[in-house]
Amino acid sequence: MIYFDTAYLARCYLEDESYEAVRGLAENDVVACSELGRAELSAVFHRKRREGAIDDQTHEILLAQLEQDDRDEIWQWLTLDRDVIDRVMESFRALPADLFVRTADAVHLSTAKHAGVTRLFTNDRHMLRAAPHFGVAADDIIGRRG
Repeated sequence: MIYFDTAYLARCYLEDESYEAVRGLAENDVVACSELGRAELSAVFHRKRREGAIDDQTHEILLAQLEQDDRDEIWQWLTLDRDVIDRVMESFRALPADLFVRTADAVHLSTAKHAGVTRLFTNDRHMLRAAPHFGVAADDIIGRRG
């Protein structure tokens, strides 16, 4: 099982210069993500509509596809429970003072660690830098942009 952050998940729905590589990776393994990622994915679709990158019809198609993928269990959504939140809180206590970590990144990293995933994929440079502090192996196959 591998873990995709929301940026990687979005590339399974939206086409950019790196979507083929991400989709290829997803085809070869079980892909997991925190339930937070499911909510964030809806926010990504909304942002794309707000920015004019997609129209209203495409927005609805993307949301419908996500709902169908949920029914088909394409993604393994990992529960955001008290154990994960406790792990997030413990991690922030132990992190170096100069390490920049956003709450959502800590949730993704803690969820991945808690679930015992083999590898997390993100293009977020802050999450990549923080991953070892959470005991998570992280990679980026598309280039660091975040």
